[in-house]
Amino acid sequence: METRYDVLIVGSGVAGLYASLFFGGDTRVLMLAKRARTVSSSSLAQGGIAAVLDHEDDSFDMHIADTLIAGGYKNNVAAVEALVREGPEDVRKIMELGVEFDRNPDGSLNRTLEGGHSRRRIYHHRDQTGKEIVDKLLAEVSKRKNICLEDNAQIISVVPSGGGFRADLFVNGAVASVFAGFCLMATGGIGRVYMYTTNPPTATGDGIRFAYEIGAKIKNLHFIQFHPTAFDSPDNPERFLISEAVRGEGAYLLNGYKERFMHRYDDRLELAPRDVVSRSILLESRRTGSNRFYLDITRRGRDYLFNRFPAISAACLERGVDIAADLIPVYPCQHYLMGGVDVDLNGRTTVPRLYAAGECAHTAWPATPCSRRWCSAGARRSTSPAVSGPATRGSRRFPFPSTHRVRPCPRA
Repeated sequence: METRYDVLIVGSGVAGLYASLFFGGDTRVLMLAKRARTVSSSSLAQGGIAAVLDHEDDSFDMHIADTLIAGGYKNNVAAVEALVREGPEDVRKIMELGVEFDRNPDGSLNRTLEGGHSRRRIYHHRDQTGKEIVDKLLAEVSKRKNICLEDNAQIISVVPSGGGFRADLFVNGAVASVFAGFCLMATGGIGRVYMYTTNPPTATGDGIRFAYEIGAKIKNLHFIQFHPTAFDSPDNPERFLISEAVRGEGAYLLNGYKERFMHRYDDRLELAPRDVVSRSILLESRRTGSNRFYLDITRRGRDYLFNRFPAISAACLERGVDIAADLIPVYPCQHYLMGGVDVDLNGRTTVPRLYAAGECAHTAWPATPCSRRWCSAGARRSTSPAVSGPATRGSRRFPFPSTHRVRPCPRA
């Protein structure tokens, strides 16, 4: 690792990886992974990525409407428009980079259904879509000589310095400092703030904190999503997610009496948006006096289930549940942050040369397969101003400042 770079990317999930690929070979990029480069929420994503690639029975307008409804009309409409209309470009781009989505026997792309979507528009790689995307992006990053990806790199501080930024780091136990003309925060969410979460150990809100300390505006941190169907294992703080695609493929949600109940709360039943289903589970818990809830997908048969959901099937078996024969115990759990660092449509924060993309950037729409696409579309957009900026061309020097001011985080 050198000490001077044109661009510093903090995070190695889909947002950070995808962004790094848009810089030319003459732009020196340093990407930091807090732990191993494969440890991220992106790698854990199961269900798929939503996009309108086929307009025969779907449209951009329908996708936009679904997103606004699921977001309670609190969405940034311009961002939703950009996400939906530009998203297909990014899906095709990652396919060009080697990402493989499941296909039908005739060779066409298979689409599944998830909550909040009125059409089948979720493209998936079995139940490990995030891992497939991350693995293929990592393979492409490894080919780029201008990108340095460091594992086990923990940031201590980021401060403005000489027209760019200085970052102090622990890298494999050693202290180091690096300088960059631009900085992209792509650090993911805040799940580890909660006792139970679907997020990996790296999700501690680092990017949001560092952005705040150097003056970036933070917005709507109370926009927290609870996924309705995490595997109910109270002894494990990191909950294993039972993908929404399981309900999309026909799973029923049952209460403690083994009865379906969503009809009491929403006409969309098990495929209502995540916040609606989570809230319904809590209301049903109060009604019945029981915290026991289950998914039942047994009617789809063993061969189908173990082929369509191999990772979920294996993880459930490790926990003593055969999804082809048993009910799957589930309960809502913290899953996704929709607030975060306030950015414009190009990922720019209120601090010059500081950008944010992915989950740590404020999105203001519900986490669905749209969130995976925001990681790619937001990352691509965030690189556009930096690619054209003069400081990515080179040989600028970023000296240590004699003094610097940061804004301390508020204390409880």
